[in-house]
Amino acid sequence: PLISPTQVFDYFKQFRDSSEFSLARILTEPDEREMLEETVGEHLLMIPKDIPVAQLLSQQTLDTSVPHNGFTYQELIFQTEFNPDWKMPLYVVSPGKPNGKIIICLQVHTAGATSLIGMVNNSMYPRVTRQKIIEGNYETPLDAVSAGFTIIVPELRASGDLRDPAKITLGKNANNPFPVPYSCGEYGGRLLHFDRTLLGMRCYDLISLIRYLTEEADKAREVIGAYDPTAIGMFGHSGGGTTAYFTAALCQDLKAVCVSGYMTKFAESILAQSHCPCNYIPAMGLVADCPTYAALIAPRSLLVASGVGDKIYPIEPAREAAEEIRKYFDAVGGTFDFVEVPDVPGKGGHRPPDGNVVWEWFVKNL
Repeated sequence: PLISPTQVFDYFKQFRDSSEFSLARILTEPDEREMLEETVGEHLLMIPKDIPVAQLLSQQTLDTSVPHNGFTYQELIFQTEFNPDWKMPLYVVSPGKPNGKIIICLQVHTAGATSLIGMVNNSMYPRVTRQKIIEGNYETPLDAVSAGFTIIVPELRASGDLRDPAKITLGKNANNPFPVPYSCGEYGGRLLHFDRTLLGMRCYDLISLIRYLTEEADKAREVIGAYDPTAIGMFGHSGGGTTAYFTAALCQDLKAVCVSGYMTKFAESILAQSHCPCNYIPAMGLVADCPTYAALIAPRSLLVASGVGDKIYPIEPAREAAEEIRKYFDAVGGTFDFVEVPDVPGKGGHRPPDGNVVWEWFVKNL
């Protein structure tokens, strides 16, 4: 080939130090933080200014066969846009004795929201069986319910039931005819055509939901039970970690957030190899590198988890990013913790941490 993979990597690496904002600069020039915040939402992620309070459209309690006796499962459908045709389904899983705290749990590139709560449909997603979900540790949010938390698991745009309809019946090619559980490229490309980004609209839906949980707490309690609207956290892994990170940066009503399988330096991850199109945001590399956006989460609580053997978000740049974030939190306040997820032989390095690590952290910080 005319250009080698190494040359491609070196080409994009030249942009690493070209970002406008950095954590070190924000520490010395505090006004920079406010400027970054203004840039991220409206201009970078292209999120509409007026985000409405989510409106509950329907509610049903599910009769499930999942092996978690004592948990209550509900499916809720919300309208988050002014457009009445857009609906966001989500699942609420509650313990027998809730502790009054909520954790919103996010996924993207699995088989939809049901992947996190033991309800994945093997017949619909034969390539993403429940056994694979369990091996990947993706059902770890159920451990949060065992710890007393109520979890809310939204279906994110272009994933699961909200993917492109064509992906329901068609695979990636004729030799692989099984349904594909996400359609980030198709959905995200169409949004860009209208000056929107897929990541931004995922954050938009979640902020709309959080407004419902905080501003209409009395109504929400009638649906999901008693909870403290000042004790809402968020957990996400991989694409869910990306969404959790930027939602927390934009929404101050989240008290604590865990970002798993995402924290990195862009040059060594999404610019060094092929990634899902939902990772790429116009001009993001010119605004700031990945760890810089943590400035918008401080002085709240942030847990970052990275896999030692993660091939798509390598551990070395993750460690470098974590050290930058730690120095910033040490200077301005707030809780920052970084955990390295050990490899599990034969099961890959891109996986969430053990549930006890995450949920014990939330017990302390939420």
